[in-house]
Amino acid sequence: MGRTRLPDKAWNYCTMVDGKSCHVCCIFCGHTMWGGVSRLKEHLAQKRGDVAECKRCPANVTMEMQEHLIQVVEEMDEKEKALLDEAIKESLQTHKMEEMKEKNEEADLARACLESVQLYEQELLMRQNGSSSRYDYDETDFDIDMNF
Repeated sequence: MGRTRLPDKAWNYCTMVDGKSCHVCCIFCGHTMWGGVSRLKEHLAQKRGDVAECKRCPANVTMEMQEHLIQVVEEMDEKEKALLDEAIKESLQTHKMEEMKEKNEEADLARACLESVQLYEQELLMRQNGSSSRYDYDETDFDIDMNF
């Protein structure tokens, strides 16, 4: 399904060549160009670079097209700025989440190290008291069949 476009004022100043919207002819000077009304606006606004300037375009139409192109750039800048702001916010949120995860991992590691040291100290004390292990097992604690 094609997208719906708002009517563009620039269509008032051109005709389509061979019924193609991407190939247009300026009604003021007869210059034909590929690129549709976007290119035509630059032509009528006498923007140098991508397209030949229209030498016969009335001043009010030139001003109208120049103002329109400036507005398009400003709108694009606002959209791009909004996208950039959103990307920065997402990046900051991700960074904060990673920092929290790292702090949690560090806390888990510190707890594990502390527990390990405490168990090691308990083991040393038990060995000093004559026990071979902190666990006192009876032979009956394990029911292992060693006959294969």
